[in-house]
Amino acid sequence: MNAVKYKYGQLTNKNMAKQHGYYGTKTYKSWSEMLYRCRKVGKKYWHDKGVTVCDSWLDFRNFIKDMGEKPPKTSIDRINNNGNYCKENCRWATQKMQCRNKNNNTLIKGKTLSEWSEILGIKRSTLAQRYYVYGWSVDRVLSILK
Repeated sequence: MNAVKYKYGQLTNKNMAKQHGYYGTKTYKSWSEMLYRCRKVGKKYWHDKGVTVCDSWLDFRNFIKDMGEKPPKTSIDRINNNGNYCKENCRWATQKMQCRNKNNNTLIKGKTLSEWSEILGIKRSTLAQRYYVYGWSVDRVLSILK
């Protein structure tokens, strides 16, 4: 197979990109943007954080074989945020799933404040105030209802 060169997540050989029939689709765009994030230099991009894309996924055909088509209202998510983009560490996730899978989330007994809010029926802001402002213990935050 001929080597294919990429520029910011786009195949430089557009004819080859169109051969698989996904060029211009949301799945292809997600793949392309993933490559861009890992190659673009700048503090908000993954390149500077050492995040890479596995060699296999540099070819879109392997990416689509591993991940399948992008379901509606999802984007690619790394399960382990410190890991790379590869079959074992990626999934299609909703925005809600991705928000709960951030490095800056505080986990209380394995759940985010948003998850506890849903479980207990208490506003997230109330739980956050109890935990951060009042300095309550985890058990007290979770045991006192509304």
